Amino acid sequence: MNARELKEKYPKRFESEYCKWAAHAADYEWWDSEFQIAEEEGKKLGFDINDIRFSGFWSQGDGASWDGRINIPEFIVAHNLLTDPRWFLIHELSRGEYIDRYVVVGLSGSRCVNKWAMRLDTGMQVHSDGVIDYGVFKGAVVLDLLDAHGGEEMLVEVEEEMLDAAKEFAQEIYSTLGETYEALTSEEAFIEDCECNDATFEEDE
Repeated sequence: MNARELKEKYPKRFESEYCKWAAHAADYEWWDSEFQIAEEEGKKLGFDINDIRFSGFWSQGDGASWDGRINIPEFIVAHNLLTDPRWFLIHELSRGEYIDRYVVVGLSGSRCVNKWAMRLDTGMQVHSDGVIDYGVFKGAVVLDLLDAHGGEEMLVEVEEEMLDAAKEFAQEIYSTLGETYEALTSEEAFIEDCECNDATFEEDE
């Protein structure tokens, strides 16, 4: 009998066979393609992902995290933030490299690999206190503009918001990995594997 017939006639035996199969069904680097997709999607959001880590999917501390960098102008555009005066200013200053164009996302040294391990290794630094020579802020002094929008506190706020967005994307990656793993190790996947390999089971005597 095939796997579907086994499930219908002998559900306990089916469960045993399925559990033995599921224990090794994902014993390969099935996540590689998921990582590639995540990196491509992240790029669209201004995230230049270098490495992704995850653990799962059974413990409370399981999750995913990534390191790399955030392209600030691309992040702002991708997240539709240009209507916010703070972000518009950051966009213009980073585009002209009056402040950093990138911030670096790193991971803490703990064994934790979920989103809470993520941090900003570098913040936005002001590289010029001179006069802007382009765009809508042409003729304005960089530090005067920053002070008018909250100064150092504003920079810290937007850094935290970028890190929060990076963590949210890590959580999305983890959710997708979990869904893929469940599909790979599901009862239906077991049945399909049996069918593809012409696996059959003898009737109980």
